Amino acid sequence: MIVTARDVYGDLLNASHRISMSRAGGGGGPASTADVPPKADADFLTDVTKTYVLKITAVGYRSVSRLVQGSVDQVDVALPVDPVAVVGFEWPDEVDIPGVDFETLPDKRRATLLNIWAKLWMTPVGVAPAATFIKEVREVRPDRLIVAVADEFLELLEDAEGLDVAPSALHDPPAGYSNGPSYKTRDRAGNLQVSLFVPDDEHAPVLADIDIDEAKGLAHLFDVIEHHATGSKTDPVEVHQILVGHQNVDPGYRPVVALTT
Repeated sequence: MIVTARDVYGDLLNASHRISMSRAGGGGGPASTADVPPKADADFLTDVTKTYVLKITAVGYRSVSRLVQGSVDQVDVALPVDPVAVVGFEWPDEVDIPGVDFETLPDKRRATLLNIWAKLWMTPVGVAPAATFIKEVREVRPDRLIVAVADEFLELLEDAEGLDVAPSALHDPPAGYSNGPSYKTRDRAGNLQVSLFVPDDEHAPVLADIDIDEAKGLAHLFDVIEHHATGSKTDPVEVHQILVGHQNVDPGYRPVVALTT
């Protein structure tokens, strides 16, 4: 069995890593282990009638584990970046989002902004992407955006396919606004949630609180062994890895990890 470790983009893992293979349920002797250099794979001799526990660890990435059948010839495993190991980001040359001065934002808020913006472009509302109804970004918070939206956005969301009604009580409206409806995409993880705020003044714009909920989905989607806390409710690096690795949504930037301890 050939085992290949990759990043969420599908590229060969650019880090040294250790792959171990042991018989599921115990027995069968000690685990077979291979120390693998960057951008390489490992070949294991397996019994086609048995099930194995495959584990991969790499500096800068989350460790993963999954069950594999010994009869399989090739196994490709994606490892998500460990946010703790991120030392920087590769940003796009130009970011054009209404109401945003990208250069003044801290890195994590930049990542949050680009995650949500990319997801909005990939979420249809009526005949257009949700992003086309955003008039202006009013605030970039660590895990969400506060935006002004077109008046018709509220009505279009009601009829949009692929969205479910979500609780809105957890989102506090700003002064002069009251809670409107809230909607959420049906993704297994990395759900986009749009919570609307209706103005008391009919001349004021409708506002929306928009976030992407990681909800521990990274651990399940990637078979992560340990999903430790990163110090925030939703880490934008984890959201990035879910969007790229499981939704084919590219926010346009890349986290850079330290490949040595």
